[in-house]
Amino acid sequence: MRHRWAGHVQRMLETRVAKKVFLESMGGKRPVGKPRARWEDNVSKDTRDLLGIRNWREQSRD
Repeated sequence: MRHRWAGHVQRMLETRVAKKVFLESMGGKRPVGKPRARWEDNVSKDTRDLLGIRNWREQSRD
């Protein structure tokens, strides 16, 4: 389900709220260590680990 939504968002115009939220980084202070993952990062990891797809954005355009 997350991958289907990511494909829709990827094809959206940059002015759409969903696209802005998808690409937005978490603001504010963060604890020392690894940065928090964005939703987009989770989609990338899922497609790489589960489907073996490195560049899911290219796949979503097809």
